[in-house]
Amino acid sequence: MTGGGSGRLARALATACAVGCLALTGCGGGDDEGSSTAADAPPPATTAVDPKETYAAEVRRVIGETTDGAAQAGARVDGAQSPDELASAVGEFEAVMAVAVDRYRALKPPAELRDLNDRFVMLHESYTEQTAATRSAIEQGDVDVSGFREATTTYGSELGLLAQELDAAAGQP
Repeated sequence: MTGGGSGRLARALATACAVGCLALTGCGGGDDEGSSTAADAPPPATTAVDPKETYAAEVRRVIGETTDGAAQAGARVDGAQSPDELASAVGEFEAVMAVAVDRYRALKPPAELRDLNDRFVMLHESYTEQTAATRSAIEQGDVDVSGFREATTTYGSELGLLAQELDAAAGQP
């Protein structure tokens, strides 16, 4: 690849994936310490279902699926040997983000969390558009992905902040 475009994009995507993983663990996922068994949990009949926690669990699932898909697409980006392969791999990443948008839209957040869900949708829509623009530029021969790298950093930061808001709204430490 000319100018190291593939490597820069791969690093940008790896950053997004890493931040996504951090956001996922920040949302309460991935903590094995102090894990309890089903026998330790209170009986379901005595446990009230908190709509905020139910919604938060659904968002965590979407974040996890998106992070997994982005990591797979990122690996293809890293292995791209030509602009065509790079554009195809970025297209896969774009598709992962578009699916995330659809999944956030399909969620039914409690009324007090609708704005937060809208912000998850807007973040992923914006990043999908940036990814599409990057793919288009690569297809036209421009492998300078510095703007996409900046967008990836912004995406990761904003996803982390939204995840923190989700934790606070759902009463997670």
